[in-house]
Amino acid sequence: MTLRKIILTLLFVIGAPAIFLGLTVGVYGLAKDYTFDRDVPDATFAAPTNRAEARSQDVEHLANFLDVERSFTPATRARAEAIYERLVETAPAMSDAEFELAVAEFIASPNNGHTKVREYDRLDRYNRLPIRGHFFEDGYFVIRAHEGYEDLIGARINRIGTTATNEAFATVQRYIGGELGTQEKYAPYILEAPELVHAAGLSQSASSLTLALTLADGTPRQVTFAPPFPSNADQAARSAQLLSPVTFSQSQPQWHAALRGPGEAPLFLQSIIDWTNVTVLPEIDAVFVQYWTNSSAGVDLAAFNAEARGVIEREAPSVIILDQRMNMGGNYNTTADFIDWLGEALPADGRLYILTAGTTFSAGISSAARALQSAGDRAIIMGEPVGDTLRFWSEDNLIMLPNSGIQIRFNTGYHDLTRVCRWFTQCYWGDMFRPLAVEGLDPDIVVPFTSRDFFAGRDPVLERIYEIEGAQ
Repeated sequence: MTLRKIILTLLFVIGAPAIFLGLTVGVYGLAKDYTFDRDVPDATFAAPTNRAEARSQDVEHLANFLDVERSFTPATRARAEAIYERLVETAPAMSDAEFELAVAEFIASPNNGHTKVREYDRLDRYNRLPIRGHFFEDGYFVIRAHEGYEDLIGARINRIGTTATNEAFATVQRYIGGELGTQEKYAPYILEAPELVHAAGLSQSASSLTLALTLADGTPRQVTFAPPFPSNADQAARSAQLLSPVTFSQSQPQWHAALRGPGEAPLFLQSIIDWTNVTVLPEIDAVFVQYWTNSSAGVDLAAFNAEARGVIEREAPSVIILDQRMNMGGNYNTTADFIDWLGEALPADGRLYILTAGTTFSAGISSAARALQSAGDRAIIMGEPVGDTLRFWSEDNLIMLPNSGIQIRFNTGYHDLTRVCRWFTQCYWGDMFRPLAVEGLDPDIVVPFTSRDFFAGRDPVLERIYEIEGAQ
C-alpha cells in the first residue's frame, strides 16, 4: 500500500466517525429547534389609521397563540377559543388596561404556569403604587415603601379599592395561569397598579387607588394613593426577591425595606446579590446550600457548584440543607450534576433537607425533584408546596402584539417529573438524557412562612431543622 493510500485510509478511519457525529449533532439540533423553538410569523400589517384598527390588528396577531402554545387540553382550548371570539368583538372598544387584562385572561386559559403575559414588560405601560406587597401564609402585607410612606411597612392590606383583598385576589387569578404560588407571585403586578385594578372592576378610579390597612401596631388606616407615583420601573423584582433587604438597596435608596440590612435578615434572605450561598452550620453538623436561580446569567453556577462541593467534601457533614425556596427557575442542567452527587456525598445515616415554597418554580422544582431522587429515603422535604405541578410545559418563546406592545410567553416543551418522559413529539428531549422520576414533592414537614416570621427576621424552616437535629 502506498503512502498516499495509507494517509487516505487513516483520514477516512478518523474522519468518517467525526463527520457522522457532527452530522448527527447538527441534525439533532435542527430537529430540536424545529420542535421547541417555534417562531411566530412577523406582524406585517399596514400602519393603522385609528385606535380600533390598531386593536383589531393586535387581536388578529394574537390568534397565532392558538397555533403555537402546546399546553392546551381539549377543555382549555375550547375555553381559549371562546375568549378569543369575545375579544374579536369587544377589543376595539376597550381601554388599554381592559385590553391588557383581556389578553392576559386569554393567555392564562391553558392554566400553565409558564404561559403568561410578561409582567416586567407591563411595567412601562401602567402606574404603580409607592408600596410593594407580598402574600404570606397569613395575608397580603406591605414589605417595602417609597419615602413618605415608610409607616405603612408591616401593614396588612385588607381591602383594595372597593373589594376585600381575598376577593380581589380571586378576581385576578383568572389573568394568571398555574398554581397558587405562581398566582401569588404575579398578582402584585396587577393589584398594585391602579389602572389595572380599575379595569378588573375592583375600584372606581383608574388614576387613584384606596387601600384599607391594618398597621403593624394594629391601628386601622385608609390611604388613597394618587399621582404622581414613583417610576413604574422601581422595585420591579418579584415580591419574594424584595423580601431580601439587599435587593435594590444601593440603586434605589429612596425605597425602604422592612428589614434594614443583611444583619436583620435570616440566612436564606441574605445572598440575593450572589444568587447562591454555601454556609457551614457546625451546631448541627450541616452544610447549607442555596440557589436563588438556575440561570447562568450574571452568576457562575459551575464555579459555585465546585465551591459547594469542596465545602461538603471538606466538612463531611451528616446533614445537607438544599434551599430551593427562592429558586424561580432557569436551566436545570446548570446544577444537575452537583445535585445528583449529593446522594453520594451523604453518609448512609445522613439527611438531606430539601426546602421548598410557593416560589419554587420550573428548574427550581426540577432541582428539588432531582435532589429527592438522589437522596431517596434520606431526603426530607420541608417548607411549603412548590409553585407548580410536576407535569408542566416550558421552553418558552415570544409573541409581541404589534401596536399595544404586549409581550406573551408561549411554551412548547413538556416536562413530566413523575416518570421518564419518552413522548418524543412533546416531551422536552433534554429530559431523556437526565432521567428523573419522583412520586411527588409534597412537604414531609409543612412549615408556613408567616408575616410575623418575616418582620421578626426569622426563618421557621431552619429553626425547625435545628430542633430536629438537636443543636448543641
